[in-house]
Amino acid sequence: MPAKPGQSIEKIRAHLFGAGVKGNLPKLTPAENQKMKRYRLIVQEVMERPFQTDAVLRNWIISQFNRKWHQADDDIANVRRIHAVANMGKDLARYTVTEMLKKAYEIAEKRRDYNAMSNIADKLTKAYKLDKDELHEIPWEDIVPPQLIVTGDVRTLGLKPMSDEQREATRKKYMGNVTDAVIIEQHG
Repeated sequence: MPAKPGQSIEKIRAHLFGAGVKGNLPKLTPAENQKMKRYRLIVQEVMERPFQTDAVLRNWIISQFNRKWHQADDDIANVRRIHAVANMGKDLARYTVTEMLKKAYEIAEKRRDYNAMSNIADKLTKAYKLDKDELHEIPWEDIVPPQLIVTGDVRTLGLKPMSDEQREATRKKYMGNVTDAVIIEQHG
């Protein structure tokens, strides 16, 4: 029985970030183990270069792992679900700003510049959005897109299949007397 879409990701998350005691980690299939190694390198790339765009990251994945365009996009989405790197660039910028403001605060404190200290405190408040009400965050990791199954069976839409007579009548109505397509060769 194949694993549900979210189960595989949760197993990989447990192995990547040690969610559980070493002996209690779920076993990975060879395909999941290969995915985990790929995701580990993608997370490392994102952490080393947090300001790169998804397009640059996608191209890196395509070149490093010989993946197709849509597979690279799937990998990026799954890595973002596994490791909340969606806001990693913003977090790094916030950290940098915080460090700068801490140094500025120390200088202002030594100079006993209370106006500057107040301004710095205000900047920190804005950087961490402490002046705004807390909103409930959307649990993106719990949202799993549905698996699409391509089919030509109209019964999946709740419709009745057409009989051969109905199909032939519809074909004549819209196609007329066309019985065969003519292939036109272009010479150029």
